[in-house]
Amino acid sequence: MGELLTRIKANIIERRQRIEQGKINSIPSPFVRFRNDFLGIERKKMYLISSYTKGSKTQFTTFMFVINPLLYTYYNKDKARVKFFFYLWEETKEDFTNRLICHLLYKISRGKVEVSPSDLLSSNNDKPLSDEALAIMDSPEFVDIIDYFEQCSVFSDSQNPTGIFMECKSYAEENGTTHYKKKMFKDEFGIEKEVNSFDYYEPNDTEEYRIIYIDHLSLVSSEKNYTLKQSMDKVGEYCVSLRNRYFFSPVIIQQQNTDNESMDAIKLNKLRPTVAGLSDSKYSARNCDVFLGLFSPVKFDLREYYIYNITKFKDNIRFLEVILNRGGQMGGITALYFNGAVCDFQQLPLPNETEKIQKWYDFLSRKNVKSFFMKILKNTNKLTK
Repeated sequence: MGELLTRIKANIIERRQRIEQGKINSIPSPFVRFRNDFLGIERKKMYLISSYTKGSKTQFTTFMFVINPLLYTYYNKDKARVKFFFYLWEETKEDFTNRLICHLLYKISRGKVEVSPSDLLSSNNDKPLSDEALAIMDSPEFVDIIDYFEQCSVFSDSQNPTGIFMECKSYAEENGTTHYKKKMFKDEFGIEKEVNSFDYYEPNDTEEYRIIYIDHLSLVSSEKNYTLKQSMDKVGEYCVSLRNRYFFSPVIIQQQNTDNESMDAIKLNKLRPTVAGLSDSKYSARNCDVFLGLFSPVKFDLREYYIYNITKFKDNIRFLEVILNRGGQMGGITALYFNGAVCDFQQLPLPNETEKIQKWYDFLSRKNVKSFFMKILKNTNKLTK
């Protein structure tokens, strides 16, 4: 047996043994029925997430690639750890953390406390944050999770490709060992020289998931004399190196081109995110291992989509599609219930599961009625003042 095959087989056997020993090879997706299409987060994989403007791509990426691994590793510290490297070019770290806080309030209260980031900050003068929400924020579980999040997170001000690469590479070198081998090369004068060439890398913590979070790619600052596209492609080039050499899992958000929202696209029913629709550069799809598209049918005034009644779900439904997948199936689609206020996504029943889907319709009906009367009450209070 050759050296390459021997090494590959050894890796296959090792990963099999890890499962038998109760360890993990990936952080599982919360969408159980969809795991055959998208199993979850793996080390040394690059993920691309795309949707149209206001398609909830930031919220979905936060939920799937931050909240999900954060809570999984918090409750399973014996199985995995996580380290986040945030490059937030659309919002502040305070805005991002407020979104996490809203989700935790919702989860810890088991759905009883549902506040949006605006509610959290008491932006409505008539609606200060509730005592119940403040009580949860003082609870040991909440405080411990937020402390854990801060320990796991690096919020960077870097906006150029080289800054991202150098920061992440520096972390890898400080938390692992890079092995080199001697290599001969000829310089421009034809003289042979010996240099140290990268061989392989060993992380100190073999159970650590290193997630690079970039939101969003088109906002990258250009390198010197680079166009926007060249700078975006450079980010991809560096992320490939960080993935292949240093065990990082880059997660990149990229918008779809607004031209694809035209009337012609609607008439031709070409509405879902595509590789061709990626804004400013298509190379992102070439570099990634998994490309996930998020689609909001209400944005295009659709009344029904994949047999789901959009007039009942309104803006509370998204469709997740695996557009590309180097290591598995692609083309799979699943429907998700979306609660934008608390950054939460739940997999919906299949549309032919009549009783289960009816419960969701009933839930939405009650929720919409409650919201309607709250608005009436609010307006009435204003009129009587």
